Amino acid sequence: MTMYKCPRCQTLSIPFKDKYRAGMWSNIYCRNCKAKLCAYPWLLAGFFVLYAWDIMWFAGLYYFTRNELDFVYMALVWLILSALSVSFIPLAVMRTDPPRA
Repeated sequence: MTMYKCPRCQTLSIPFKDKYRAGMWSNIYCRNCKAKLCAYPWLLAGFFVLYAWDIMWFAGLYYFTRNELDFVYMALVWLILSALSVSFIPLAVMRTDPPRA
C-alpha cells in the first residue's frame, strides 16, 4: 500500500485513501503525530477549476454532437486529474502544536 510523508513528523504515515480525501477538500490526520493536515488550498482550487472545465467541456461536446462517448472521455480526464492531484499536491499542516513523541 502506498504511503505518503507527513509534513510535520516526516514519517510515512499517510495512506493513499487519506491523501485522496485531502484532494477532495477534506481534513486528514497523521496516524503518527496526530497533526491535522490538508492539501494546499491554492493548488487544490486550481485543480477544481480543471474539474469544472472537464465537466463543462465534455457536457458541451455531448450537447452539440450527441456522442455518448464524450462521457467516457469525461470520466477518463477526471481519473487523470485525480491521479495528478494525489501525486502533485503537497500536504500542509493546519495545527501548530509541537510533534508528539
